[in-house]
This record gives sequence, C-alpha cells and structure tokens, in this order.
Amino acid sequence: MATRLPTLPTDFWAFRLLGGHDDGTVSCGFMGKMLGREARQARPSFSAVVCLAGAGCLHVGSTSHAIAAGQVFFRRCGQPQALEITQAPWRECWISLGGPVEHLWRAAGILDQRMVRPATVTTTWLNELRAITTALQGAPDGDLPHHLLHLQKMLMTLLQDPEPTTDADALDLSRACALLAQPLPTLRQVASECGISYDHFRREFTRRTGLAPGAWRQARLIERARLALHATMRPIADIADELGYANPFAFSAAFSRATGYSPRAWRQRHRR
Repeated sequence: MATRLPTLPTDFWAFRLLGGHDDGTVSCGFMGKMLGREARQARPSFSAVVCLAGAGCLHVGSTSHAIAAGQVFFRRCGQPQALEITQAPWRECWISLGGPVEHLWRAAGILDQRMVRPATVTTTWLNELRAITTALQGAPDGDLPHHLLHLQKMLMTLLQDPEPTTDADALDLSRACALLAQPLPTLRQVASECGISYDHFRREFTRRTGLAPGAWRQARLIERARLALHATMRPIADIADELGYANPFAFSAAFSRATGYSPRAWRQRHRR
C-alpha cells in the first residue's frame, strides 16, 4: 500500500437498498476478520473489497487468486466464492453496489476479467469512505441516489491503475487532496505546495479525479456541511466559519446551489 493507514474502525458499515430491492444495493464500510475460510453464496450485488492489512486467497470455482495488502478483489453478481484468510490481522474496506452498476461498468470497459488488481488507496480516500459510511447510516431514502453516485466516483478512483512516472513535475494526488480538504489555501497555493505549476496542477488533478480542483473542494465542503447539519445542532454561522466561508450568506448560497435547499431547510428536512 502506498500510504500509511490512518486510525480506522474495525467493524463499521452501512447497508441500504435504493428502491427497496437488491438491484439497488448501496453499502460500504470497514471490517476485521480472523484466520480461516469463509464461503459466500451467489448474490445479486457487486462488491469491490480492499485488503488493508493481512493476506489471503480468493477461491472462485477451480481457480485461486492470491490477495495482499493494497489490492482490491471483487465479488461478482451471481458468483459463489470463498475467501481464505492466511495472514492476520486481516482488515478490509468495501464498496458494494447493485448488479446493474457492474453490468454497465463491464460494458464500458472499466471492469475486466481480473478478480484481483492493485488499488489506488490513499489516506484521503479512506477518510472519505469513513465519512460517507457515517452519512449513509442515517441518510433519508431521498438522499440514497446522491450517495450511490458518490460511491461510484470513489470506486472509479480506487480502480485507477497507478501511473508510474519519473517526471519531477508529477502531481502527488494524496497531498493535493489533503491540502484541498482545508478551506484556507487558494488553489494556486495548493499547486505551489505540491511543487508544480498551477496550470499543470489543474490539468492533472482534473484528469485523475474527474473533477476540477475547485469543484472537488466544493463537493468535499458541502459533504462536510451535510454531515455537520445532520449530526449536530451547531449554529449555521459556526459551520460556515469552520468550513472557511466568508460569511453565512456565502455558505448558504453555495449549499443551496449544490443541494437545492438552504442549510436551515436541509437540516429541518433531514432531522425529522
């Protein structure tokens, strides 16, 4: 794994059904397991499971696939398999989505026949998964499509093949995301901290994440705002100040553009 693990929960997960049936599975979380073998029957959902620590072997039919920390393996729709954990402590995290997502991704060439492949896992990615797991646990049904799209974006990032480079102008994506998660530095300051030009930073960040740096930061800020509004009764002005907005009016305008609700209306709707 390319990054040192942050402090993560061992057993912490969320499972929801969009539309009330298995084709709408929206699930993610973290889990620890003991040595041994666990068999799993065929299921109608698709899962990408990241080995964070330990080692094991995935048995599918007559074939076996070795799994090491920093790799992702897949539970395909309708495919029985067995996971044998050979080295403890085993820790994993996962994203599980409905079968239609797998079918579309395979048709688009995002998924191939590999059952195990390297995973682009960073501290920022893991912390983001922990945050969305918390949000998903108590989210109203009307918010599940939003979380489905969020998890698909995270899965896309996870499945990006690492791009080895010796270019001194290469972007350290993990550092860039960590800096962008802070409200104070400007985008040009973030590029400078990463040691590359602003134009190259903006181009490479967009290519590798699918979002421009400003849009990525705004999405993270809105997600943090949603969590704060849902989990606490802190004054909206305090939340706006913590997230780095100039004033509550600027925060309210940005939140309304992203969600269609003012912060106060969103809190009232989701805390009923």
